[in-house]
Amino acid sequence: MQSLCIHRCYVIWGSDWRAVALPLVSYACTMVGGFLDILPLPPAAARGALTVAYGGVFLTNVLSSTLAAGRIWFMSRSFARLLGTKRRTRYTELTAIILESGLIYPFLFIITIVIISSRRASRSKKLDELLISARASPQRSSSSESV
Repeated sequence: MQSLCIHRCYVIWGSDWRAVALPLVSYACTMVGGFLDILPLPPAAARGALTVAYGGVFLTNVLSSTLAAGRIWFMSRSFARLLGTKRRTRYTELTAIILESGLIYPFLFIITIVIISSRRASRSKKLDELLISARASPQRSSSSESV
């Protein structure tokens, strides 16, 4: 998915590699983080590698989609001066399509992270409640025995 977005951006920018330099660096971070995640690393290092990979995926999609849509939008403004506003409508629609198709993945990615984080928080809260009740339980039984 990321390589497709980068390639689309590269083509829209007229095969200028400088336009996709930052998305390529982000994509490389994704690949390195993904590779490190499959290695047998300590849990903290594995979480760090996974964070780098997820961040790279998000940044690559956002950058390449925004760069491609920005280029189309900028060019449509130039074309509107020459050809009139009727043609600009077509380019505005194309900009919207590029943004929608490229930003769906990061949007769903954010929702996934929020859901996973909320589940961990609720599990942690339930575990805390369980531990508190487990600690309180022996104290109550010992105090009832002494009465």
